[in-house]
Order: sequence, then structure tokens, then C-alpha cells
Amino acid sequence: MQHKITFLALSNILKAVEGGCTFGSIELESQIVLKFIAANEQAGVELCVTDITNNNAIPGAAATKLKRVHRLRDEGWLDFSTSDQHHRRLRIVLSQKAKDEMRQMSELLHHQLRSILS
Repeated sequence: MQHKITFLALSNILKAVEGGCTFGSIELESQIVLKFIAANEQAGVELCVTDITNNNAIPGAAATKLKRVHRLRDEGWLDFSTSDQHHRRLRIVLSQKAKDEMRQMSELLHHQLRSILS
């Protein structure tokens, strides 16, 4: 039972951290896209639009995912640039706004966890 309580407590902390930032106001599917891009960026993997639209782990039809990516770019969460792999491929990266937001969430999470564990 203790594991279940720990999981719920951590889940609540994550929701509070995300909710306390602009990131929490973004729809869930867009959060999934941003987290997917962030994880791949951190791993050094270059992504393009088709990596998002063809990914079945991201909810929605390909056209919906494409619209979502363009909307996230228009809202300042993503940047497009020319790929190093192919001249006709657009690389998707997190914008500075998104990186700052994720850094802020990481700091809040670190602070929350430190206060619980100490």
C-alpha cells in the first residue's frame, strides 16, 4: 500500500509543477509532443515532422499531429530549421521559450522533492 501512496504523491507533485507553469495550460496531446521532442533532443536524436506524424505513441491522426506541431511553432514552443541529414528535411527543436519552461519545471520539481525527502 505504501508504494501506491508514494506513486500518488509523486503524481500529484508532477501535476502541481506542470500546473504552476505555462506548460500546464497546454492541451495534453501538445504536452506529449513537447515531451517527446525534449526527450529526443536530450538523447541527441534529430526529429522532423514525419517523426511526429508517424509516431503511434502520440495520439491523433497524422493530419491532426501536423496541425498541432505547426500550432506549437506559431505559439513559440517549437522552432524549425534545416536538417543536417537532408536539405529537404525540416528539423524540429524546442524553442528557447520551451527550454526555459522545462528548466523552470525541473527546478520546481527538484525543490518539491528536496523538501519532501529532507
